[in-house]
Amino acid sequence: MPAHTHRPLTFAGLPFAPIHRRRAGKLPDLSSLRPDEYPRERVELARRIWRERTMTEFRSIQIMARFLGELANAGDPLDVYAMALEMIEDEIRHTELCAAVAAALGAPALLPDPVALRDAPEFLAAPPAERALASAITMLGINETISAGYIADLHARCQQPAVRAVLSATIEDEDAHHVLGWQYIERSLARFPPSTLSDWRHLVKTTLAPHQQGAAAALAEVPADQQHLEAHPEPELVALGLFSSVRQALVFRKTLAEILQPRLAALKLIV
Repeated sequence: MPAHTHRPLTFAGLPFAPIHRRRAGKLPDLSSLRPDEYPRERVELARRIWRERTMTEFRSIQIMARFLGELANAGDPLDVYAMALEMIEDEIRHTELCAAVAAALGAPALLPDPVALRDAPEFLAAPPAERALASAITMLGINETISAGYIADLHARCQQPAVRAVLSATIEDEDAHHVLGWQYIERSLARFPPSTLSDWRHLVKTTLAPHQQGAAAALAEVPADQQHLEAHPEPELVALGLFSSVRQALVFRKTLAEILQPRLAALKLIV
């Protein structure tokens, strides 16, 4: 997608800045991140990836804000709304963190194009309680769990102070997100009749499919004896918070087997 089609991510300044800083917290010190210390090709890759992460986190703000409306319109218990509010705040913080890294690398962050979140008409036509559970399964259950797996893998290996600080700030929130998400999914499922279970299983299958297909493509040419994380340490990439598509596929496969599948099976969302 051509860069010129994207609007820049901006900050309004006063009088909003103090409120934002109070809610989002202090940014970590990124002064140790010096692009001139790395090969140009790797820096260009890092700029692209951190810009993409900024846009992904911005989409998460929108989805979490939508989720809050779904909860309220479904008449969910009042104390559940605080979970969604906290997640919106966290996604705002994650967006700023990714934008700060992109800027430190010399690539000011951009908004997604189009900026507006475009949901499928059939999703928008569904009842609020159904939409809330669908959002919880796809975003809070599956995608947040996968995201937490990726960030945990980077955080465990990254020693660059600035990037590690950003990963640390992010992973603390992500861990809480998917734990709360699974709790909500379990309770919300109970209000739907057993006859709907096949529909929720179909949603799980379609949500996982792109991740599974991407992992299979990344590992298609990798020999079986090299399909383990120890074979792909990638110290040169992790310094900038990056990993190859092969390592990402292996982390996904591990997260799926060790975390996602057991949780989905416990809720009878996979057979």
